[in-house]
Amino acid sequence: MARTPLGLQIPPAPFPTHDFAAKPANQPAGPAVPQSARASWRLAKSLVKLRQQIDAAAPHRSKASDGSIGDAAHFARGSASDHNPWITDSNGQPVVTAIDVTHDPARGCDGNVLAQALIDSQDSRIKYVIWNRHIASQTQAPWTWRPYNGANPHDKHVHISVVTGQASYDATGNWQIGINRPPAGVPAIRELAGAAAAGDPIAWGKKVSAPFKARVLEIAARLQADPSNLMAVMAFESARTFSPSISNAAGSGAIGLIQFMPSTATALGTTTAALRAMTAVAQLDFVEKYLLPFAGRMNDVASTYMAVLFPRAVSKPLSFVLFAAPTRAYQLNKGLDGDNDGKVTKAEAAAKVVRQLEEGMRPENFG
Repeated sequence: MARTPLGLQIPPAPFPTHDFAAKPANQPAGPAVPQSARASWRLAKSLVKLRQQIDAAAPHRSKASDGSIGDAAHFARGSASDHNPWITDSNGQPVVTAIDVTHDPARGCDGNVLAQALIDSQDSRIKYVIWNRHIASQTQAPWTWRPYNGANPHDKHVHISVVTGQASYDATGNWQIGINRPPAGVPAIRELAGAAAAGDPIAWGKKVSAPFKARVLEIAARLQADPSNLMAVMAFESARTFSPSISNAAGSGAIGLIQFMPSTATALGTTTAALRAMTAVAQLDFVEKYLLPFAGRMNDVASTYMAVLFPRAVSKPLSFVLFAAPTRAYQLNKGLDGDNDGKVTKAEAAAKVVRQLEEGMRPENFG
């Protein structure tokens, strides 16, 4: 099999290159995707499995060019891109059927190796793979690399799209990824990985101090969470100020980066007065202490936000109902009911945080 696209060694991406485009940018837009799909989408289970395998094999890898759902501008392309949730599953939930995986050979995730392993596997779930100006699929010249002339060369991440049948895109069998978890217990490797990771760009990274960003990266690694998701939650809770002293506008007594309630502060061994007096970096220690019980379960931005808003829903599906009419809880949160059906789902509750994530990934904020 020809391996022409895989000989070039490219350094890890130093800046965001999220094109979220599996097809050339000049391709006409496909049928529109409802805006509501952006709040209620999920990722195909096969791709969740693939990402989990890659993360397990390369736990310190950069995610600077990782992607799943496209941004708002990209959304206009409708079904022309698999990064948009243009298909729905048997329950009517919109599904994204593509991911991007950052090329980071220094920390165990080599795009050359990953792309070739996927194509060599001829896995029936694969629709196509794009890497380093080449594309291969299971239909056109099956499993053979051919030139890709899209606007983005895909030389900083590997794009993987899966087929549209639910039996395939939700199949969770192991993938052949070609990369193996490095040997444990090598301090020099861990130190190098940690130092490199500290320079990775994250959502809202340009709006906080370098020490704050570094601490968020450390905390995210320990919590097995995406640092950009943590930043999006704190951006929302602090009205994008990242201030340790910002108070709840409704007068609830909540304070700071994740709006600690007085009772929560007490449970953490402190007070809201003490939290208010801390620096933002110091308060992050209490953010981590609060989130620690959810380590390993905050797999997306909605679940990360649920740890703050409604902990019982952290591991629940996006369709899980948090509040329903005619309860008082629903009346207090009625503004979150996007479709006015008398129920507030996990997806609806997290929609504003999703928008904070999208805004935080813009070039002026991502760093």
